[in-house]
Amino acid sequence: MSGQMGEEIGVWLIETYAPRATDEALLAYYSELYALTSGPLADHPDACYGFFFPDQFEGSPPTPDLTDMGIDPMPMARRMAELTNGAADELVPYDASLIPEVQQLAGMALIETMGAENVDLLGERRPMGRADYALACDGMGAFFGAILEAENGVVFLRALASSEG
Repeated sequence: MSGQMGEEIGVWLIETYAPRATDEALLAYYSELYALTSGPLADHPDACYGFFFPDQFEGSPPTPDLTDMGIDPMPMARRMAELTNGAADELVPYDASLIPEVQQLAGMALIETMGAENVDLLGERRPMGRADYALACDGMGAFFGAILEAENGVVFLRALASSEG
């Protein structure tokens, strides 16, 4: 299977099953995403940016091939596939009134990590070099870390997954 085909299957799994996944599967997927961002991808800021914002701007780094970077893609692929385990037939409802608290925590983590003047690097302003890519990658790690630590983080993740699908 080609890298592009694998990427397309991964996108399909996330878009189709994350909004309907169990809380456990959703948390496991985003925990793996956080581990990847704060771990191996942190050493490759441009690839990290390409992972989250492929083709965001002309000349943006493409989605990296983790295998080519010496990173085992199987844990992430496994978590994507596990989104199907026990997935509901319909979107799983969530209490939207709990989202602002988690969103505020995640936003504060972004600002503490990146500085308010750099938050726009997350898809709004083109990074201009390795330092900007590193800030964006660190910001994404802080964002997901704050959500995963929040009491109602899974509610925010469910809303995020539902908006992506």
